[in-house]
Amino acid sequence: MKRKAILLKREAGKDWLKVAESMLKQCWFETDKNIKLIAEEATSGRSVAQNRLLFKWHGELAAYILESTGSTFSSEDLHEYVVDKLLPKRVITISNEPIIIRTSTRKLSTSDFSEFLLKYDVWANESYQCKFTHPDDLYHMAVMNDEK
Repeated sequence: MKRKAILLKREAGKDWLKVAESMLKQCWFETDKNIKLIAEEATSGRSVAQNRLLFKWHGELAAYILESTGSTFSSEDLHEYVVDKLLPKRVITISNEPIIIRTSTRKLSTSDFSEFLLKYDVWANESYQCKFTHPDDLYHMAVMNDEK
């Protein structure tokens, strides 16, 4: 059985039991094993969309660099490179040794992550002449700041 999730909206609270019961029945018929039920607070999902778009673009840049120069880089390699190039750094000193610490994308707010994605899009075009794709649904969820 594949993992299943449903969103129970607050405004439809009176229907929650029927919806949950229907889903559990469906799961019951799909497997003969025990079923684990997890309830968690829903989030906008924007950070998931942002990560998906970011790594999609890392893949596109990796493919572009491979095609144009023959050099091979993983998405993770490009992630480190791009974050180092585009996000601020800070310097701390430990035992009289300066250490440069880069900003982590995990610590960015969704708004700051949106700005980072926009900056990355422009930078890749200006630095490499690589134009990223903008899948309508994913791009809107990842970059637009309006909550639904």
